[in-house]
Amino acid sequence: DGRHYKMWDTRGRMEEGDIRWWEGRAYIKVNGKVITYNYHVARPPAGCVSRVVDGQLKVITRTENAYLNSQIRKAKSPEVKKTIHLLNQITRKINEKQTHRPQ
Repeated sequence: DGRHYKMWDTRGRMEEGDIRWWEGRAYIKVNGKVITYNYHVARPPAGCVSRVVDGQLKVITRTENAYLNSQIRKAKSPEVKKTIHLLNQITRKINEKQTHRPQ
């Protein structure tokens, strides 16, 4: 019926990239949609992940993330590696039992 449309004419429409506070939360207009500002800031670009590197939250590519994971695995002692391997095997067996349905 156009009531809400007229309301924004009097209050002022959000332009692309404008940030407004409503009820203690920040919102931003991106691609014609209003989303929470925290979601917009925390969402990494496509093909990237958020990760704590050297005590700071950084956005890195998935390739860099895989490399950092491999370096962490290589730095562990053989006993810890063996324990992690056994825990993964046990977890797989448990998941197989839970998903297996009798015929």
